[in-house]
Amino acid sequence: MDVPPEEYAVYEERAKARWERPSFDRIAEAVSKLGKHAIRFVVVDVTFDQQQPVAAPEPRITSAVVQAALADAEQLVRYRGPENALDRLHTVFHGYLRAVCRDANITFDEQDAIQALLKKLRTEHRRLAVIGADPNVTRIFGAMANILDALNTIRNQHSLAHPNESLMGASEAMFIVNSTRSILNFLDAMLAG
Repeated sequence: MDVPPEEYAVYEERAKARWERPSFDRIAEAVSKLGKHAIRFVVVDVTFDQQQPVAAPEPRITSAVVQAALADAEQLVRYRGPENALDRLHTVFHGYLRAVCRDANITFDEQDAIQALLKKLRTEHRRLAVIGADPNVTRIFGAMANILDALNTIRNQHSLAHPNESLMGASEAMFIVNSTRSILNFLDAMLAG
């Protein structure tokens, strides 16, 4: 596992503690039983080139689906890499927009995509009407729709949502994770305020 320096220090201390050694042995044994290869070493390496993640969202308007997908996404980003979390982030965002529409009594079709839901919220939710006070904020909000449209395409063509030939690279995936988290954090602040 590759981790940033601050997280590496925690694992280094754990590896030195005698009482922790059996934990690492059990991890290696369990992984060996599940896979085709025997695990002889558990290795944690420090990496300095990871992008710093945007804080994971904790939306106040939510649903069981959103919470489950958020938990999956966080585990995938942390332990499998951001490229493995893109499908779950799409689910988080789609579920979040549905939850917001339900919370605000905005009718929508269950087949509505992310862009359609965001458009409904932009035109029908009273808290998003105030965004137009500064035209530059309005432009940025409009650009969010383009980001979310790209998220749909990436999910369909470069994620584990389908049997795609190639996944998104880790750096690009982290950029998408951070962008999606930022948009969700902003929307939740505006809508749940």
